[in-house]
Amino acid sequence: MQAAFSQNNPWIINDDFSSNKNNWIIDSNAKYQFKISYGHYGLSANDGPGYFSTKHFFIDQSHDYKIETVIQNFSGIDTKLFGMTFGNHSGNGFYFFISKDGFFKIMQQVNPDSIKVICDDKYTDAIRQGKNYNKLSVINLKGKWSFRINDQEVYSCDRITFAGNTAGFFVPGNTTIFCYSFKAYDWTIEDNNPGITKEPIYNNVFADDFSSNKNDWSTKNDENDDISFSDNYTISRKTSGFFISTLRMPVSNFLDFRIDLTLTHKAGAIDQSFGLCFSETDADNLSVFSISADGSFHVGKFIKGEWSNIKQWIESDAIKQGNYNANTISFEQTKGKWNFYINNTLVYTCDKQMLFESRFGCYVEDVQTIRFDNLRISSIQYHQ
Repeated sequence: MQAAFSQNNPWIINDDFSSNKNNWIIDSNAKYQFKISYGHYGLSANDGPGYFSTKHFFIDQSHDYKIETVIQNFSGIDTKLFGMTFGNHSGNGFYFFISKDGFFKIMQQVNPDSIKVICDDKYTDAIRQGKNYNKLSVINLKGKWSFRINDQEVYSCDRITFAGNTAGFFVPGNTTIFCYSFKAYDWTIEDNNPGITKEPIYNNVFADDFSSNKNDWSTKNDENDDISFSDNYTISRKTSGFFISTLRMPVSNFLDFRIDLTLTHKAGAIDQSFGLCFSETDADNLSVFSISADGSFHVGKFIKGEWSNIKQWIESDAIKQGNYNANTISFEQTKGKWNFYINNTLVYTCDKQMLFESRFGCYVEDVQTIRFDNLRISSIQYHQ
């Protein structure tokens, strides 16, 4: 049974699909298969227009809130729309859909037989195309709706009153989607409970999916390194030592921000470091948040060429081990703290330290080949 709504809890729903605690539809028949496994909610549809899976929960429409999901089209035609639905009741509701080829569409079901297009098919580079996962968010602040993809606003309008409190997912025919989270959060309730941990609002300020070298990353090729964009941004280190490739980013010691970077170990040493280089001045002065393919991470820095641990090597179950498993690592500077995440799991926190510089990027140590994807930086604000 779904937990009862609490006026003191700003989390209306916060589901990571590690179990079916919220009683989503689990069913298998000739038309579709819905199941929860391996930390996601999988929805597969056979022939037909598509199917919905929804849950009922209460949102006070006069409040400031967000509805959010992380979703992936695992298989299906690139142009087919899939995504989230919300505010539904008796044939009325809203759809926020995307496609694998980079388009989004926002619609309102006015009645069972009529659909009003709010924003027609529109391309955006905010979408991570293909089989990549994407975060879809609907944020209501002071009577305005902000539709966001991966924390980047793609459309805004005045809030529209919705008929009900049913929300969930849509999978089109001949398609499989994986849903990794579903959240609804009430900032107005948060305001009335000053002692609780506040949920931030992320605003994307830089994004690079490494599908091309539009930002002029290093592509050095010599006896030590082989670097190319043949498979996104791939760095092959041929010798001992390390290689860094960084750019100056729109961050500073005085801003709260978050940076996310996706890494895939393709070959080579499994017990050596690769990950995010941050706060780099030069090769002798930089900070590193990195993982290894055998399941450990560490945080540290070079100061005038001398290494200093911030967090020594430690194993973590949050890491997907081995070759060809993508891991997303995140560094967050907020409220006087540094927070470090692996696949959205907080693995370490410490007091904020001074950044050497605002250069951030990629780090590879020893003989191994690493693919880098989806570098994103977001500013952090809190509800006021």
